[in-house]
Amino acid sequence: MNQTSELGRLLDPVADRLYILAVVVGLALRDVIPWWVALSLPLRDLVLWGLVPLLRTRGYSALPVHFLGKAATFNLLYAFPLLLLGDREGTIATLAQIFGWSLALWGIGLYWWAGVLYAWQVRKAPRHDRAPLPHGRVVVNDTLDRARMPLLTLVTQEALDRDYQTAASRRGAETPGRPGRRLGVVLVVAAFAALVTVAAVQTSQNADVNDASRASLIKRVEALRGRVDTEQEQISALRGANTAAEDDLRALGTRLGRVQADRTSLGASTGFEVVRGDGVRVVLKNPRYADEDTEIRDSDLALLADALWGAGAEAIAINGQRLTALSGIRNSGVAVEVNGVGIAPPYTVLAIGDQRTLSANLVDSGAGLTFIGITQQFGYDFAMEKADGLRLPAASGTLPRLSSAKPTKPTKNDGGDRP
Repeated sequence: MNQTSELGRLLDPVADRLYILAVVVGLALRDVIPWWVALSLPLRDLVLWGLVPLLRTRGYSALPVHFLGKAATFNLLYAFPLLLLGDREGTIATLAQIFGWSLALWGIGLYWWAGVLYAWQVRKAPRHDRAPLPHGRVVVNDTLDRARMPLLTLVTQEALDRDYQTAASRRGAETPGRPGRRLGVVLVVAAFAALVTVAAVQTSQNADVNDASRASLIKRVEALRGRVDTEQEQISALRGANTAAEDDLRALGTRLGRVQADRTSLGASTGFEVVRGDGVRVVLKNPRYADEDTEIRDSDLALLADALWGAGAEAIAINGQRLTALSGIRNSGVAVEVNGVGIAPPYTVLAIGDQRTLSANLVDSGAGLTFIGITQQFGYDFAMEKADGLRLPAASGTLPRLSSAKPTKPTKNDGGDRP
């Protein structure tokens, strides 16, 4: 219908500027266009916005949209989608990139050219004052009033009337085109063709560079893949070695457990480890009026120890002194020494073993019967009872330790003779 309105005059360029600003920032962030392109367009609008105060002093709110500005906006609106489409690979993307950059460069040039024309129009715009009207009425200049009028009031009061007035004035002002316009169209088409050619050449050169870069990148990727494959093979080999090492570690742990168990068992039987368990407690005292000839001697204690060993005792201690295969029980004058440590009566002998058979076996053995006979002959106070939870200390570290041992057939010792 070829109609315009003041609201459209105000919002149309604003919408175009906002669209262009949003698109160029987005394309620049994605590296589709360089930042100088993204900054050149808003910079032109900032320059024109700086001329608005000067334009208002001359009685205008805005200048009419120039055909050159519309042509620039047209080129840019078509350039940005084509540039986004050209940011890919393939024939279509290449063509889109060629035409997109042609439209973009031509649009940027026209955009700044239109800006220069707008600035020139602002400089040459005449100042508007009050003007007389027919029938003697005087009104403020229409453009100045409408520039100062609120937007809502302007749209409410004058939108329709102004549209029809503008359409009518355009119909009356239409004149046949001049021959010079054809020459201008030819020049524009020629310039556009030149820009397309330049953009095609530049794109072709960039394509060669991109192909070379792509080939180099492919070689690097293939080399890295080979390196990754080699390292993965090494990782697999190391995992196999790690699994074998873990199996060896578990086997060594099992062997260590067995060795520690054997060590504990040997330490308990040889007397160099602390042992705990149930057994019997034997208390042996001298007679009430004993002399040197009737006191308990080392041989008596040795006979009792042999009898307990023969009865099945696993560990024996006399007054806290652990007996080992290398322990000695002997007299030093009147005192009795065990492992070189003097002990005094009453003598408490602890033996760990089977409580059910230890006492009976002691009485049934030859050494046990001999020991009982000696206690009765010399009047020793002898008492034996079962004891739970006995703890026998380890032999002194000063004693010679067993470095090796060889099992032999057990021999039964019936005890020694009293000196």
